[in-house]
Amino acid sequence: MKTKVEKHIPGALRQITAYYEEHDRKPISKEFKGYLSSLGASMRMSGLLPTLAVYYAKESRADRGKVISWVFEIIKEMPQFSNCIDKGDLFKYAIDIKNNSTLTNALTEEILNISVALKLCIRTFPLKK
Repeated sequence: MKTKVEKHIPGALRQITAYYEEHDRKPISKEFKGYLSSLGASMRMSGLLPTLAVYYAKESRADRGKVISWVFEIIKEMPQFSNCIDKGDLFKYAIDIKNNSTLTNALTEEILNISVALKLCIRTFPLKK
C-alpha cells in the first residue's frame, strides 16, 4: 500500500501547488481536507459511481468537484487509463467503463491511493481556519 500511495505524491503535490498558486498563495479552505478525508470512506461505502456523482454536485461552499479534478489530472497521467483523456471528466469515464470490472476495480483502487496522497500533501499548505 505504501508504495502505491507514494507514487502519487508528486502528482498530488503538483495539483495542490497549482491550485495554491492560482489563488495567490492564500490559505486553502479546510473543507478540501475534509472532502479528501471522506472520499475514500464514501467510495468504500457507496461505490465509485455514487461517490463521483456526489462529488460532482455543485456546492455553495468549496467545490468538491475540485478534489475530483485533481484526482482526474493524476489519473490521466497513468498509462492504463490513457483512454480517459477524451472523456472530459472522471465521472463520464467511470460511467463509460462501468461494464469492465477489471478497469473499474483498478480505477477505484487508484482513486483511493490518490486521495491518500492528496490528503498527505494538502497538509503542507496553509489552511483557512
